[in-house]
Amino acid sequence: MKYNLILKYKTLGQKAQTIAKYLEQKYSNIIEISYNEFKSGDEYRNISLTQQPIKLNRCSLKEYINAIHFIRPEYLKFELANKATNGFSVYKARTKYDYFIPMMYDYKNEKNVNDLSIGYYFTPYRNNFKGFIEFLQQNLNKITNISILGEFTYKDLCYPQLYNINKQFNIYFYENKDNFFSNITHFIFPKSKTFIDPWPTVLEEAVKCNKQIIILQQDRSWKDGIDDICSCIRYHKNLDLNIYYDNSDSSILNFNLDKYYKYLFDNNFEFYIDRNKYKTFDEFLTRWEY
Repeated sequence: MKYNLILKYKTLGQKAQTIAKYLEQKYSNIIEISYNEFKSGDEYRNISLTQQPIKLNRCSLKEYINAIHFIRPEYLKFELANKATNGFSVYKARTKYDYFIPMMYDYKNEKNVNDLSIGYYFTPYRNNFKGFIEFLQQNLNKITNISILGEFTYKDLCYPQLYNINKQFNIYFYENKDNFFSNITHFIFPKSKTFIDPWPTVLEEAVKCNKQIIILQQDRSWKDGIDDICSCIRYHKNLDLNIYYDNSDSSILNFNLDKYYKYLFDNNFEFYIDRNKYKTFDEFLTRWEY
């Protein structure tokens, strides 16, 4: 069996393209990537990673119905077969999902900088930039260097607001995550008040780089992938330069991905867990066996 991982469009490496490229390179004999294309033939199963329903092409009706569709919670109202999420808490809270399929990957970047440098990932749909601005205002006397990961088209949106806080900030904007993580000491992730994030890959990457993680809290009525990752690590809730957390022993870094993906491929890309068996994502990572 071959698996066709369907993406909506090419990105700079974040989002679903990160894991798709990883799987294609590591398991090139069974993984292929396409863009909005359902491949036909008994040797293929299509895996849509778009996080939202793809418009149905009636010529691909059979492939569409048989495909596994990764979708965000707001799209569960669509009557799709084989609905999946890569978020543990999102899956536990919503019984309409058929599968919980973790989509983690190996990432290492051991480069470090000596001076305090704050990192932030800008995405407009997360709607958490205000939280980052407030964090900077609260720590003006400590912060000089700021690195932002995102598309260059957002520079003109970010820079004026940052310089409005302090014109002396040294601000660096990166589209490449390797350069970004090589130049930060702390990674700031404000929880969103509006966006449910099943699995924030960039936060997974920050953990695997063993950066200091600062999670800015919000009063929310739900849990998502941020909470899942937090269950696996030690993290800050504010900027405290006197405390260092080493997460090299985190279950996220020590989960056997080769064994997990072998299981996934051997089982037609279908992965089931009892919603009541594991209380946290960390418990799943440490107790799941194949």
